[in-house]
Amino acid sequence: MSANHDHGGGHAGHSHGEENLSDRQLIFAVAIDVLLTLAQIVGGIVSGSLALIAEALHNFSDAVSRGSRAG
Repeated sequence: MSANHDHGGGHAGHSHGEENLSDRQLIFAVAIDVLLTLAQIVGGIVSGSLALIAEALHNFSDAVSRGSRAG
């Protein structure tokens, strides 16, 4: 577990460390999350894995959360 993993607050009771990032870095992180989400959805559909699709939706919620912090 990384040193900046905080269970005291943030998204669903944990932090991903984005509070110290610049807007440009946040936008880049959101873009990566969206690409990962799309890849997981495609992979989940191709493989018939509902768990992979569910993980994609979790990643998408993280992307939305990060995107709302970009100003």
